[in-house]
Amino acid sequence: MALLDTIRLKNRCLIPGMEALCVVLYRLSYPSRLTDLMEAFARSESVVSRIVSHMINFIFNRYSQLLRTLQHPSTNLNEMAELVGNVSPLKNCIGFIDGTVRAICRPVYDHETMYNGHKRKHAVKFQSVMVPIGISVAVHGPYEGKCHDSFLLAQSGLMGQMAALPRMDNGDQFCLYGDAAYPSLPQIITAYQSPNPMEEQFNKSMSKARESVEYGFGKVVMYWPFCDFEKNLKLHLQPVGKIYLVCTLLTNCHTCLYGNNVNSLFDSSPPSLEDYLAV
Repeated sequence: MALLDTIRLKNRCLIPGMEALCVVLYRLSYPSRLTDLMEAFARSESVVSRIVSHMINFIFNRYSQLLRTLQHPSTNLNEMAELVGNVSPLKNCIGFIDGTVRAICRPVYDHETMYNGHKRKHAVKFQSVMVPIGISVAVHGPYEGKCHDSFLLAQSGLMGQMAALPRMDNGDQFCLYGDAAYPSLPQIITAYQSPNPMEEQFNKSMSKARESVEYGFGKVVMYWPFCDFEKNLKLHLQPVGKIYLVCTLLTNCHTCLYGNNVNSLFDSSPPSLEDYLAV
């Protein structure tokens, strides 16, 4: 990850770039208090707080476009479809789409719109696509916790991105696979409802492959528990959505270095960190 040798905070304090990166990684890797960072880095509370805010903004502004795009330059769509086709009946699927609910502290204002009735908690929602090389792409959000996955799909503009993709070598259209919350469209395949025995076998095979998107969501909160500590995620006081997106980006970076369960499932390799961050 390209960093400046020195960063200048708003209070004109100069901090080495590598130290600033370590501070924000320490902050996100555990729901620790600022006093813990003070002891670890021998900095005042105000300085470590400013460092975290500065680095969250820096990483988001510099690399967030890597999350928004459906096709990363280091990926090949035909290779994605081949990887999915090796373990499932679909031969034109390039990824798996799903939404995730991230709990937050009860907001002081507009708390009704943030309440998710299914999870019975206040939350923000994100939509993400997991591709078989193990990285999350086309990540959109945050949205209000009450929103349905189909609403997230309509708002994200993902169908427009899918329509703009080139076709497969054999002329077929690429598609994504999602659960029953999504409408059945040419670009999105969902499980059969009331299936016959053959359709049931298809559902079972695709269900195992679709677990990959859950691996992605799980890895974010496993490595960056700060974004899963709802008592400290206060909507009008912190950039809650930006924090989760930065954690997703850092998770992709970790996958580039060490791989994950998705790579094992599809027998794939992630891009190198240099290729992934080449923007």
